[in-house]
Amino acid sequence: SGCCLAAGLQVLGPELTGHLPLVRQLFDQGPESVRIAMARTILATCPELVVTTYLEDYLQLLDSSSKEGKVVAAEALGRADKGSGVVPDLPTRLGPLLSDLHKPVRQVAAEALACLGENAVPILMEGLVDGDRITQESSSHALSLMGAPGVDALS
Repeated sequence: SGCCLAAGLQVLGPELTGHLPLVRQLFDQGPESVRIAMARTILATCPELVVTTYLEDYLQLLDSSSKEGKVVAAEALGRADKGSGVVPDLPTRLGPLLSDLHKPVRQVAAEALACLGENAVPILMEGLVDGDRITQESSSHALSLMGAPGVDALS
């Protein structure tokens, strides 16, 4: 199956880049479980490919019906962007995940937003002011993880 193929590609590690046509085919034609497995493989072996080659695939996984898809996408995008603004609307894209029904999704979204630093402060402040209890807790958690920009925003 595609998941076994994804696991096999992970063994290649950094040499994964030599198999990008196959990876593209799996992203384009595979079921969601295969796309999630490929997203994990890329994040684990060649994280630079998240923004250079597969950005749209990760952004699509943010809208996944699967909590696993949302988790891997949020983690990858937060780690890849690191506040650089490579994905200008990333805070807006991650914001709705702060109120997701699944706690792991909310936690990873908060961590990813914290990685974005002050770029994420407006969406987190909005979550504190206008969100429900879960969104407020997630926003507060993200701001506390952020350090100085988050503390400054809360004062």
